[in-house]
Amino acid sequence: MKELYLIRHAKSDRAHSGAEDFQRPLNAKGKRDVLRMGKFLAERPGKPVRIYSSPAARAKETAEAIAHEIGFDARKIIYEDKFYAASMTSLLEQIRRFPDGSPDEIIYLTGHNPALTELADYFVPDAIDNIPTCAIFAVGFSMAAWKEATSGKGEIIFYKSP
Repeated sequence: MKELYLIRHAKSDRAHSGAEDFQRPLNAKGKRDVLRMGKFLAERPGKPVRIYSSPAARAKETAEAIAHEIGFDARKIIYEDKFYAASMTSLLEQIRRFPDGSPDEIIYLTGHNPALTELADYFVPDAIDNIPTCAIFAVGFSMAAWKEATSGKGEIIFYKSP
């Protein structure tokens, strides 16, 4: 079973010295939450073969902190400009282009709402109203290739928030 972990970035600091949205760092709560979620993922069976992330500071910090907690080389995180301010449709197009490895690979995608919640609902209709900051919605697919990811084809593996 292919698994996709949709990870919303941790809480960011809106009042960060006038920083533009793209540059907002995690705040203290976000840093605590991402460590908690990283520890949770480290205890789960299976590790990702790839981690994709939006390049926005808050998503990047989230992906790197999780990578550290699970023992994944943060230098191998793939930052996709298209994941910042992405629509659900553009995220789906990118997922369908993921290279295929083994049939039971795990991929993490760290990004932003509303696209992540919309994507979760696309794969598992009516599964969730909102993915809050630093929450993880893990969905599994019985398919051989990422290009086969379609509406209603996913099943919830777990949903966890800090």
